[in-house]
Amino acid sequence: MIGPIDHSKTKKPASRTPLYLAAADSLAEQIADQPVGTRLPSEDELAGQLGVSRLTARAALAELERRYLGLLVSEVPPGAVPTRHRFIARARLMAALSTATVVVEAGARSGSMKVAERAQELGRIVGAVPGPVTSATSAGPHRLLRDKDCAVITDAADLYRALETRDVERGSSASLLMPERTVSSAREVRQL
Repeated sequence: MIGPIDHSKTKKPASRTPLYLAAADSLAEQIADQPVGTRLPSEDELAGQLGVSRLTARAALAELERRYLGLLVSEVPPGAVPTRHRFIARARLMAALSTATVVVEAGARSGSMKVAERAQELGRIVGAVPGPVTSATSAGPHRLLRDKDCAVITDAADLYRALETRDVERGSSASLLMPERTVSSAREVRQL
């Protein structure tokens, strides 16, 4: 749970530090203490927990995005209403910016499948993690494995091999980013 702002930790006196910056600093510290994958509360809840207005909470989140996210790429302006065609544009961007796309779980007609299709159209590496045949979320990966030129990914070593194979086929310098030797097991991946 996110707590109120601790003004004693702000770098400047509380009266001189903009409240959104103090909120951003407090929020950054609290996020760092959370386990990976922990979701933030809604904007309203966050504002209440930090003891600030919703506008201040939004400005604090924007500050954290500016500090930590780096590059943000979008074909639409912030605040644009989500529509079907925008999700397709998002899939195109995600595929274009990725070296590889690995579908872990996806329905047969999900957004993840759109990203995988776009990645294949762009000649990117596409992999899929097989799952239980009884699970609806395995339908997408199974369709990719059955119908498309797709790598079977069961561990990190499989992904490394797919990347190495593609680099050798294309004579790409991207292999410079990969380990100097072929990885044969997940244990070796963890050791790298």
